[in-house]
Amino acid sequence: MPEELPDQRRVEVVRVGSGISVIGKVPHGAGGHRTAELSVDVFVTPQGNLSSRYRWDVTLDPDTSAHILHYQPSRARLEWPHVAQQVQMLVAALGPLRRDKVARALTSTAHLAMWCHRHGLGNDPEVWFSAETIGAFVRDSCSTLTRDAAQEYQTWLRHMRTTLAWAGHGPHSTYRTHCAHGTRGGQRAYPVNGLPRPSAPYSRRQLSRLRLWAEKQSDRVREDCLTLMALAYGGGLRQEELQKIRGDEIRILDNGMAVFDAIHLGRIIVARAAWQEYLADIAGRAGNRRLYRPRRTTARTTRSGTTQRPLGALPALSARRLRATWIVELLSAGIDGALVADVAGLSLARLETYRQFVATHPR
Repeated sequence: MPEELPDQRRVEVVRVGSGISVIGKVPHGAGGHRTAELSVDVFVTPQGNLSSRYRWDVTLDPDTSAHILHYQPSRARLEWPHVAQQVQMLVAALGPLRRDKVARALTSTAHLAMWCHRHGLGNDPEVWFSAETIGAFVRDSCSTLTRDAAQEYQTWLRHMRTTLAWAGHGPHSTYRTHCAHGTRGGQRAYPVNGLPRPSAPYSRRQLSRLRLWAEKQSDRVREDCLTLMALAYGGGLRQEELQKIRGDEIRILDNGMAVFDAIHLGRIIVARAAWQEYLADIAGRAGNRRLYRPRRTTARTTRSGTTQRPLGALPALSARRLRATWIVELLSAGIDGALVADVAGLSLARLETYRQFVATHPR
């Protein structure tokens, strides 16, 4: 009779016998064995090949089942009802575990899930256990947890990630996160290795001096430097985005507001007030030509092509640092993280890596 196979459309299959049922043990240390039932269905595919479908059934003991089903976070959380069922499913899927390990798995997974829900990341376990999400979660939690507690969370989340696999998504990439007890401005610093490190923002004094330096350069260098600042700091564009933007992709509204409205950006960005007049000027002159280094013959430049290096004590003028400054200033102004992530084209987890700069950045 017709049957739908996991990875194919509906086809005719021919069964061979009634299948096989095997009762066995899943080894898990001394005294930790659980009974498992393996069922095997053998059938012939339309191409004439014999194929077997395997299914394991593992039933947890009553105490472990009750522990998982009745678990509640130590602190009442509004997010828990929204993620409880997923957390229970994931911990149960780990299979045979001692009671203390079940408790650790529940605690770490529940706190990760609630953190994700609170930050708008949804209820998808693949999102929860991505290297990016775990890295942001551990870094954020380090400020309220002891070093040992943070490392325990890291250990169990790593165990969950490597134990549970979702078919069809290929091998999971590895990740490493840790809390390091260093100091930054008298406060503990907790670097994260599981995420790309964001570039440090400029201080307001550095930005002011860089703009003054740029305005004193020769015509071509002055225009390159000021345009780089206008696009990366005035509009928060990424390095690869600012190299594509053209003059006719900036709309100037009746009130003088400059708006980035390009299909390749995937979002609409309102430019900072301090850079709107400059953007209106260069956009009007550029027309359908590229704004940044319009004389170049290739669509993209190298990373060094979006960095200018003043002589003396001034830092390099970098597209990445300019964009980081734009992001941190929005967060420092108290703008909702979800809105900042949307306009910056970032996931909420990636945005969290910039919060380490907010406390020290002047409002």
